[in-house]
Amino acid sequence: FDQQSLANIVWAYAKTDISHPGLFQSVGDHIVQLSNLNAFTPQALSITVWAFAKRGYNHNVLFEKVANHFLVQNDLLANYNQQNISLIIWAFSQCQSQLPEFFELLIDQILQRDDLDDLPFSSLMNAVACLNKFTIAPKELMDKVLKAAFDRNEIKELRRLSVTMFPEEKEMCFNPSCTDCEKHHINDVNLMTILLQRRFERLYEEEEEDKRIEVDEHGAITI
Repeated sequence: FDQQSLANIVWAYAKTDISHPGLFQSVGDHIVQLSNLNAFTPQALSITVWAFAKRGYNHNVLFEKVANHFLVQNDLLANYNQQNISLIIWAFSQCQSQLPEFFELLIDQILQRDDLDDLPFSSLMNAVACLNKFTIAPKELMDKVLKAAFDRNEIKELRRLSVTMFPEEKEMCFNPSCTDCEKHHINDVNLMTILLQRRFERLYEEEEEDKRIEVDEHGAITI
């Protein structure tokens, strides 16, 4: 089987309710043993990792090989369209491998694109949530995410973003059927966007302040 055939096979199984872990294991092992992944088209590679994630087969070595494929050729993602990138982001957001460098590369690719209209907001959220496990998402990215959410009236995704980025802040309730708690209920996308903008401004101010403060090896603090 060539690479496109392998991709089509796992994609087809992922679209059905038929469980075949042995097949996925064999395909994953075969791909891992390849000297490189250059023969995969953007569509073939993206639907392959999507299929593994969709069926819950965490072939960590496979995901690491795919990530390294992009990391050693960091301009490769420019050849991938919004749908390819969306599938890859979702797939890697589901896998158990810790790959912060790869998510940083995905973020850089998103930032290089002027138009995010074809990229589902859920994909942006998945990228932000995964990057947030390792580091603070860059301000430029969050500005784009907030603008995209505002333009698309994505109030539910803005609520998800708030919970993901600021889990310790409990002053808001996101249960749409709740009427009797004493927390804030915001159902307007404009107000939600402003709230998150202010939260992010505070977050980045605190980050800059931390960078200005350095503790030397003797415990002295310098500003």
